[in-house]
Amino acid sequence: MLLPHGVGYLGGEIGVEAIDGVCRPFDDDASGTVFGSGGGAILLKPVDQALEDGDHIYAVISGSGAANDANFRAGFSAPSIQGQVKAIDVAWRQAEINADDIDYIEAHGTGTKLGDPIEAAALAEVLATRTETLPCMVGSVKGNFGHLSTAAGVVSVIKTALSLSNSNIPASANFSTPNSRIDFPDSKLRVAAKTLPWPKHLRPRTAGVSSFGLGGTNVHLVLRSVPTPSFRSAAAPPRNVALTVSGASPAALAARLTRLAMHLETQNDSLEDIAFSMAAGRNVLPFRAAVSGNSAVELVASLRERATEITQIKAKQPKLIWMFPGQGAQSVDMFREIYDRYEVFRGVVDRCSQTLLPILGVDLRSLVFSSLDDGSDEIAKKNDRLAETQFTQPVLFTFEYALAQLWLSWGCDPTRW
Repeated sequence: MLLPHGVGYLGGEIGVEAIDGVCRPFDDDASGTVFGSGGGAILLKPVDQALEDGDHIYAVISGSGAANDANFRAGFSAPSIQGQVKAIDVAWRQAEINADDIDYIEAHGTGTKLGDPIEAAALAEVLATRTETLPCMVGSVKGNFGHLSTAAGVVSVIKTALSLSNSNIPASANFSTPNSRIDFPDSKLRVAAKTLPWPKHLRPRTAGVSSFGLGGTNVHLVLRSVPTPSFRSAAAPPRNVALTVSGASPAALAARLTRLAMHLETQNDSLEDIAFSMAAGRNVLPFRAAVSGNSAVELVASLRERATEITQIKAKQPKLIWMFPGQGAQSVDMFREIYDRYEVFRGVVDRCSQTLLPILGVDLRSLVFSSLDDGSDEIAKKNDRLAETQFTQPVLFTFEYALAQLWLSWGCDPTRW
């Protein structure tokens, strides 16, 4: 933090301070930076521990690199391309990524006439092997409130972590026209002129953060979005939702089913929100129906079909029976969606897996869940192993026990005969 506050400067053609008092990273009108005062703090924790503790994770630092320009610098305040490239290369190697994996660079981006073109040239060099059709976006938080001196790096990390968490690439402040001293078309870089949704990939969203020192020490971090559990498949199917409806009479129930179908046809509300409201926000009446599906079209068809076939049921309290699959129902990823979605279910599966590990000699979850690297042959082999009774029975028991605990947590207590 710089003290005292409120000091100014005399702008000039030579120097790092902006002539007009505005920092414009990578813009054609950029004339320098503006120095501000501030601070920042981030909480670091091993990602496995944070996931286990249920912490909210904004981003994961998966690589870091540091280098010094040393004798490559043209002068004390003039950076070099080589020193910046080396820091980035070290970080990318540590993170095990390449030029096609990076989506966004939070640049040092001071908006100076000399610094921005040199930094862009260094980024163009590390991105030279990029074959990804989408450009790598670049921006700098210094356009928002200037260069915060020793806090500049941590503020850049905070901005990038929030961007990853919110799945968007924010607009670069004070940017209108690309800097003519930077060869953007051939550099595979683009400045975000407006806030953009972060492109979706099968891999985690990935960003780089650069912070370069006036004395020659350069640092680069690789940040990635929060990892999914290692047992999750890369292409998870759409989530299935169940809509529960009840009425005071068969006619009232049929009318409610029809009205709900009409709502889904005309509105674009979240299916999960509707399912929650129907289950937790409505009185349970004697005549009931339920439909399930993973799209509005599928649910509408089921609702209308159910409305036409409603028949009166006995007004007495129905009996609740739990039914479970038998041997032969096992398959890879058979309960992955429930495992990922419900904490109660996941906790029971994890506990059973740990208990059964010394008996089975293998983690039950590695048998039943596919991983990101599994191809069709590997999945077929896992299905063959699941067909072995020594594995089938523990897997089915774990599934049934976890499902029972989930139902109990929802108040679905079976009838005592």
